[in-house]
Amino acid sequence: MALTGNVIAGNGAYGVSIIKVLETDPNPSNVLVALNWIGTDATGTLGRGNGLAGMRIEGTSHVIGGLTGLSNVIANNGSEGGISVVGAGTMVQIRENTIRNNGGLGIDLGGDGVTPNDPGDADTGANGLQNFPVITSAVLASGTDVTIDTTSFANTSHNVRIFSVQSCNASGHGEGATLLGIFNVTAPGVQTVNVAAVPAGWFVTATASGPSGTSEFSACRQVTTP
Repeated sequence: MALTGNVIAGNGAYGVSIIKVLETDPNPSNVLVALNWIGTDATGTLGRGNGLAGMRIEGTSHVIGGLTGLSNVIANNGSEGGISVVGAGTMVQIRENTIRNNGGLGIDLGGDGVTPNDPGDADTGANGLQNFPVITSAVLASGTDVTIDTTSFANTSHNVRIFSVQSCNASGHGEGATLLGIFNVTAPGVQTVNVAAVPAGWFVTATASGPSGTSEFSACRQVTTP
């Protein structure tokens, strides 16, 4: 039997809330959210955004999206953006999704806008305030050569997902309309990876998923020709 998802659109506040109902309740844990259209219709083309954010998440060990065939489309939502991880939200893994055209950040850790990277990633908060990758160049070659700096990462166990998007958030940080490729960080540093071709003038952005969860999207880098 094929899995089917839901259209979750047009709500006044949040499309999906994974939160404690009462302060005395335990934190929610181990929720999988997959195969949904949040803020759009089942074709992914119409704008039917939720008023504040597509998703508001607290608790631990949730998975949003997944491998091919399990991704969500999270688009056209309001001022709090695509996915907001708040409070004690931690180890929330945000994987293969289409996140685009939201009024706030594509992914917001703490619900307070862009969280700057810190050396060694020693701060704490939603998803451990996981540092995002820094994209230093994106050049059309045979595909797209993307150079990424991960020197601020706290350890060596991270998956970096690279996405393309036609336009960026007003903050200068991206969303993730199309997944281009995934690579594993085995040692912090600077490396260049080759991913699928991106139209010249579009942008690339990236997330990092480590032990504490997934980061916000990196700042955008416009794709150039050699």
